[in-house]
Amino acid sequence: MTTNFEWETRELGTHDASRSLARIVNDLNTTPGVVSVRRYGKPVLAIMNWDDYESLIETLEIVRDTEAMESFRRAVKQFEAGEGRDFEEFAAELGL
Repeated sequence: MTTNFEWETRELGTHDASRSLARIVNDLNTTPGVVSVRRYGKPVLAIMNWDDYESLIETLEIVRDTEAMESFRRAVKQFEAGEGRDFEEFAAELGL
């Protein structure tokens, strides 16, 4: 799976992160990414844009839903086997 953007990951120590929080917020609202906050060289916190966080949580909920994932896998197999339907045909069937 590919995304339409590439995430930038930056690393800061806890001291630099606390001094730069306002700038970090502004930066993450304009450029997708994550700031990895480190203490003694080890990551202890990830800072990200709220919309990205909500999207990540939603994705995790879907992946944890075994029925939804099994349905998705079946659909992918059907599509790969040429058994899928054209969107326009499907939408017309639904009256959209």
